[in-house]
Amino acid sequence: MFLIFSSTSAPDVVVFPHSQDQISEIAKLCSSFRVPMIPRGTGTGLEHGVGATM
Repeated sequence: MFLIFSSTSAPDVVVFPHSQDQISEIAKLCSSFRVPMIPRGTGTGLEHGVGATM
């Protein structure tokens, strides 16, 4: 299996959880459907969490 990362494609889904419980449920759903999940912080770049690495 080859994973292809394209920075020009838009995400299929964007969620805005309001609690840790919601984050947990989202992660469980992604796992059960084998959907990759890329968490993102505030987007300041200070934590280098904006870009996904493959």
